[in-house]
Amino acid sequence: MFLGELFLRLESSRKRVIIDRQLQLLNHLLEKDGSVNWTTLVPDVLGRYESRKHPAAALQRDVTRLADLGAVSINPVRDARGSGIHISVNLDWPSTVTVTEFFERLKTLRRSKSCSLRLPR
Repeated sequence: MFLGELFLRLESSRKRVIIDRQLQLLNHLLEKDGSVNWTTLVPDVLGRYESRKHPAAALQRDVTRLADLGAVSINPVRDARGSGIHISVNLDWPSTVTVTEFFERLKTLRRSKSCSLRLPR
């Protein structure tokens, strides 16, 4: 798996734990085959974040970082039932990103304290 190989090149064990959670999140999204509503995603995966002090914030941070890398898309949706946020995996991403570009994007990711779920404008 291209993404897993890149992530495993990260040097610190702390980063590898975060990456493991993000890979589990990506696998969950891939199993859903399409976009997943945020309100559906949270209860499905929040159990994996129970060891964190603020589980919902950690999940939000992981989704935002994956979006910043280009691995997932975050889309606001308005329909007859109201509005929501849909998360989907960018299936073309592994074939469009180079190793160099991946590590450059990692360097520019925002830090934990400033990371929040951002919607495209």
